Amino acid sequence: PLGRFSASAIDAWLKCPFTYLFECGLGMRVVEEKSELEANDFGTLIHKALEQYALEQLDRTGRGLAQLHEVEDIQASLSRILQTLRQTFGPRQSVNVRLQLDAAAERLYCFAQIQAMWAQQGWVIAQKPEYDFVVRPFEGEPDCDVPVRGSVDRIDYKEGFGYRIIDYKTWDKRSGAQGRIVKKGVLQAQHAARLHLPVLKPEEEEKKRARFLTIQPFLYGKCLEKADPETFAGNIVDYCYVIL
Repeated sequence: PLGRFSASAIDAWLKCPFTYLFECGLGMRVVEEKSELEANDFGTLIHKALEQYALEQLDRTGRGLAQLHEVEDIQASLSRILQTLRQTFGPRQSVNVRLQLDAAAERLYCFAQIQAMWAQQGWVIAQKPEYDFVVRPFEGEPDCDVPVRGSVDRIDYKEGFGYRIIDYKTWDKRSGAQGRIVKKGVLQAQHAARLHLPVLKPEEEEKKRARFLTIQPFLYGKCLEKADPETFAGNIVDYCYVIL
């Protein structure tokens, strides 16, 4: 239909025309029944659920409706979304997978409380989630003039305040990470210090909850200002990790 074939499509046809029909003609894929989710599977599941939630809220805005702001309503929405995503792991899920999916539900319920707080403070989801860009944020600066590609998990907006960049992180042990920014790596701290970004020394334990030891969200901000200066230049006022 597209007037062209990929090498993998030709290979699929030669192996089995019937499988090719399903995969390339009808867009169907084999449902993989896993006995246990890997770390990236779990993180991807959480991201997909939150991405779908954001898309639904943007749809409400487009129809002239207010975005959800009550914990119970947000939890119900996330539960419905996750229930649909659960089906992608096959009809006969192992006990391990079911437990992991239940754990994902609990983390999303915790997020619902954060989301309700933000909504009641006046923050709204303002841009399509997984905002993609490819830009040269430091164009004209010889030492770092390189293209940067990235995807921002979510961008919110508060009237009279500005934009907030949000990045989702999933952790195996939330007790050691929840509510704080944790990033190992001396180089990241050195670069952040050179750019006059907020950095605290590891021994300052009492201040860990307020530290950034990675320039990732700030780099996102720089890229967004370059990608769409009319919208973002001078209007990005907050950077936030959500630890789930």
